[in-house]
Amino acid sequence: MRWVVASIAVALLVGCAPTPTWTPIAMDATAESLIATDTGVLVGGHQGQAPFLAELTNHGIAPVALHPNEPYAAAATLVRLAADGPDRYALGTAIGGAHSNARWTTWSGTPQALTNHPQEFFTFGGHDAGPLLGVAVVSHRPTIVGVRTTQTGMRAALYTADGTRWVAGPNEPTLSSDRTRELSFTAVTSVGDDLVLVGDELLLRPDLPQSPSAWIGRPGQWRQLLLPVPDGLSGPGPVWATSVACADQRCWIAGWAHGRPVVWQVETSGPTVVSTGVLDGSDTTITATALVTVNQGRPVVAVNGATPTIQLGCGATWRTLPPLPGPVQALTGTAAGVYAVSDGQVRFLDAPSC
Repeated sequence: MRWVVASIAVALLVGCAPTPTWTPIAMDATAESLIATDTGVLVGGHQGQAPFLAELTNHGIAPVALHPNEPYAAAATLVRLAADGPDRYALGTAIGGAHSNARWTTWSGTPQALTNHPQEFFTFGGHDAGPLLGVAVVSHRPTIVGVRTTQTGMRAALYTADGTRWVAGPNEPTLSSDRTRELSFTAVTSVGDDLVLVGDELLLRPDLPQSPSAWIGRPGQWRQLLLPVPDGLSGPGPVWATSVACADQRCWIAGWAHGRPVVWQVETSGPTVVSTGVLDGSDTTITATALVTVNQGRPVVAVNGATPTIQLGCGATWRTLPPLPGPVQALTGTAAGVYAVSDGQVRFLDAPSC
């Protein structure tokens, strides 16, 4: 395996260049996911037809050994990652079966190696199965959050670890669609002792009002927070939240409202919405997403709209940062700067300033 380490030496310097530029970090793999850890940045994806995982540290690129124990794991792409101190978690997916569905695989381990732990076939659902949004860790207990369907629509599904097995928890009414509303869920993270899910709520009445929404809490104790649509935004385009990132007890939630990218700052102890900002950009398609991370206490948002941009929150204003080649698949911030995955490659930007 060839590793190009020279670029990472530049990428891990702490500083702020007058005109920041994205530095490619070359590796023989296609990146799909990344997260910050206590020791660096974990990058997941695939290498050829096999799963791939490595950690970017001050010493370069450290490959993480992977031990698959089932055929779909051996061909998986690692698309969701989590870290809790020295503990590492990953979710892999591979397309297979008669209906070409996503086949999910679970992994856990250490900074040196992750092992795949096969689950029972219907662990994450049968005909009612939906995507897995990610792994979030609260009080050192990992939880996989996914989506399943019911006769009345989508519901969030939470799975907890019992050794190496993942076990579905009971249905949560606050996280379930019913005959009066249709819910959708797009992303999950953790803050303090709580999980934070985001998505939207569609009321099933003649005017079909749609609201971006966040759900904050833990099994059996959920608080829903509807996120306000800024005045003056109307017309076509989805109204939903697509990403969330938190620092201390404050979260930033990014999404879209009637064709414009929007960011909400939320205090989770209430929970309450502290501020709402409309960013540059437009797109009315349902494929438009916005990803958010936090860098040195400021939100950084990848606007995956008709014209992808990267924007930095500077109080009540937003600064446009240098663009990436295309839409962003993953985004994370560290003390040194911001890492992004675009077009399968990891790139680094020195900590931007306002």
